[in-house]
Amino acid sequence: MHSFWLSVPAMLEMSALIGDIFEVAKEAGRHLAKGQKISQETLDIVSLELMPTEKYVQVVTSI
Repeated sequence: MHSFWLSVPAMLEMSALIGDIFEVAKEAGRHLAKGQKISQETLDIVSLELMPTEKYVQVVTSI
């Protein structure tokens, strides 16, 4: 089996996480637009690492 198919579940899980982070980021933007502060919990969520730096470099350099 091609390794791509083995990574599909992990990619779907990552996609869901990224979607959640973007939703929180949009909400943070709404708060800022209204002149409100962003909670520490929100800052913690939008600061999550989406991909380890080493993995990102590996992906980008393999293109």
